[in-house]
Amino acid sequence: ARDPRLAQEAGWEGAISFPRELQLGSDGSLEITPAQELEKALRGKNHHWESFLLKATDRDSFENIKSDSAEIAVTFKPGADGSFESERFGIVVRQSNDGREQTRIYYEPGTGELVMDRSNSSLSSMVQKDQQRGRLSLAAHESLNLRVFLDRSVVEVYANKRVAGTLRIYPTLEDSRHIDLFTEGSDVNVESADIWEFPIKY
Repeated sequence: ARDPRLAQEAGWEGAISFPRELQLGSDGSLEITPAQELEKALRGKNHHWESFLLKATDRDSFENIKSDSAEIAVTFKPGADGSFESERFGIVVRQSNDGREQTRIYYEPGTGELVMDRSNSSLSSMVQKDQQRGRLSLAAHESLNLRVFLDRSVVEVYANKRVAGTLRIYPTLEDSRHIDLFTEGSDVNVESADIWEFPIKY
């Protein structure tokens, strides 16, 4: 949300989420995924990485890729004992070069929660900045699969087909387009990572 004065200045307000598919999983639970048609419609240039260790000291995991319109898919793999040792780990989007603006989507093994954190998403004092949390209990040896759709001010998140959420963010800095990975407290294994840039520029 943003101050009504900003909406008036921009000349528009409102947004809709991407279409979602709902179905029952093999265990009877509800699965939530983005519509399959989005893959054909929105996947442009691809950047791919696989099987690497993300360290707590790492920066620029994605080789300085910058975009505000992309799909990001990352699979984090637990350790040999079937658990994640990191305090939190995940994806950073719309990050400025100096880090003052950034939005984080991450998992906290200790709380079993997926967090969509926009507390530092903007330097503006006229927009909402907070955290949204959703319960996501991972079984032993279960990987974390994150899919993030980034469309300018819209951030749409899917995790393990069980959690989905949408954020609106309003970065103010021109360079707030960097995408990265992070982990805190301990290293984490990344099984695969992909970024597809949207083919449509507007």
